[in-house]
Amino acid sequence: MNIGFAITFLSSITPEFKGMTDAEQTIEGKLSMNVSHLLKGLSTNPIDIPLLTSQTLSVVEPSDYTMDYSKKMYYHYLFEGSQDQNISLSRKISTEFVINNLRRKEIRKKLLPPFPPMLNKLLASLTDPTSSTGDYIAAIKRDKALHSTVLALCHRAYFNPAKVPIRSIDSIVVKLGVEGLRPVLSAALIHPLIHRNSPYYSQNGKKLWHHALCCAAICRAIAKQYGVPPYKAYLMGLLHDSGKTLLFDELCKQFALKDTQRDSPGYSAFAPPMKKLAPHLSYLIAKDWALPEAISIGIKEQVGISASQPISPYGYVLYQANLAAEAYVLTSRSDRESLNTLTSTLQLPKNLWTMLDAIVEKI
Repeated sequence: MNIGFAITFLSSITPEFKGMTDAEQTIEGKLSMNVSHLLKGLSTNPIDIPLLTSQTLSVVEPSDYTMDYSKKMYYHYLFEGSQDQNISLSRKISTEFVINNLRRKEIRKKLLPPFPPMLNKLLASLTDPTSSTGDYIAAIKRDKALHSTVLALCHRAYFNPAKVPIRSIDSIVVKLGVEGLRPVLSAALIHPLIHRNSPYYSQNGKKLWHHALCCAAICRAIAKQYGVPPYKAYLMGLLHDSGKTLLFDELCKQFALKDTQRDSPGYSAFAPPMKKLAPHLSYLIAKDWALPEAISIGIKEQVGISASQPISPYGYVLYQANLAAEAYVLTSRSDRESLNTLTSTLQLPKNLWTMLDAIVEKI
């Protein structure tokens, strides 16, 4: 991590010393040093993973819709309506505490929902032509948490647009089929992480969930043209912001926030640490959960991504999908023509925006 980032981050969460007592200034100075140290430890020297193949692509960035612009506007959208106040000393200490905890694998393991033991086997078996529906049914039933999550998800219009009556796992597997089952099983992994009864869910958590679903859908739609299995692309899209979700949830808990709290912090409290830490944290979560290596690589490549950067097909699919999903929520239906350059530069499907409209209506 360079010094410029540390200065930018600390200046965004640290008010002027003016008006503080000597004791408060001493604490403030030590806190700044500690936060800088923690950020350095989290953001540098990540585990290096070699690309699975020699095939790489070069990141192409739309000239009129840059990554920096999209990221900035998306965070303002995410925290729209929240009050942007100066960050108190106690909340800075809370931020340091959260960052320190999330650096540690043993702490993350306690904070993350348990990884469904059968999920990886199920996702792999869905590509095996010799597997039968009976195999899927038996595997899902062996994991009680996965069983209940799949049932709950299949009652939602997004995963069951035809509103087929769902009474059992048997009927889900038979009626949805293999293609319909893949996104449900993928969502079963990330759903407990996002839906953790976190404060602000009605304002912010819901936006994170909607973005994850839209990004996953775009990943699946464009995956084949880059030689990426659609079901793996979908899972990667769902998981790409898991670090952002976990960081947001833990900050809310440490800030002791409630949905009805009026003096809540806003963009200045959440955006700086999330911008810099969330992508790497998502990668750490993918490694914690021992997800397929190609997915971990694709998520890792989003850390510090820039134009013309060599990137794997998985990483390129995720880059395109994330940028397009952010552009979608930041642009009104009446102004979709302004995204024509983005659509053509990234060679996205022409019906992408109407597809996302249909998805959002079902959520």
